Amino acid sequence: MGPHYSVHGDPARPDGSSCLDVREGSSDAGLAARLRLKAGASGRPLILSVGGIEPRKGSDTLMRALAALRDSGRDPVLAIVGGHSFQDYRAYAERVLAMLPELGLRLGTDVVQLGTVPDDELPGWYAAADVLAFPSTKEGWGLAVLEAMSAGLPVVASDLPVFLEYLRPGKDAVIVPAGDAAALAKALAGVLGSPVLAGRLSAAGLTVASRFTWSRSAREHQAVYASAGLAGS
Repeated sequence: MGPHYSVHGDPARPDGSSCLDVREGSSDAGLAARLRLKAGASGRPLILSVGGIEPRKGSDTLMRALAALRDSGRDPVLAIVGGHSFQDYRAYAERVLAMLPELGLRLGTDVVQLGTVPDDELPGWYAAADVLAFPSTKEGWGLAVLEAMSAGLPVVASDLPVFLEYLRPGKDAVIVPAGDAAALAKALAGVLGSPVLAGRLSAAGLTVASRFTWSRSAREHQAVYASAGLAGS
């Protein structure tokens, strides 16, 4: 799946490292600088979105939030990684991109579509960015959140139950109501405008990501299976 869906991580790792650990690749400062330049974010804040333009990713809300940031005097670049899906969202993506001119945004300058990137490049995008914007309306888990956190990237996400199961709002990530562009813009501006907040979120995110390892996942699955076996005996 990796070449087509930007899935990162080796589930066969025997060392118990984080299943979504991208820190090794994200430590390449030179790569991060080159990727910022590629996105046109040299001297501009860089917001990262992972998963392409889809209804469940809240892409329309993110575009409106980006426009609000520009209207407030900021000049961020939104880099969108990914886009392959089992379903055809081309019509939705076209509608979202058609919104850009009326929002005062330019495709290729303010919004940069990167498509699927190589596995060894993805950590560099997490390192290059200033914040991950993840305003999903639906998620089964949201692996990109933990990938970002394992790279020390601050996260702004929507208030979906799946995120609230393991994220403490305001401590591990900034959490905003799904579909609320104004709240999303305010949260992104807060992270981009406060190195102290960004640093605190970065440190907390690393702690969160460290809890999710393949070895721990295996142990917990074994416990569930053992419990089910005992219950049926």
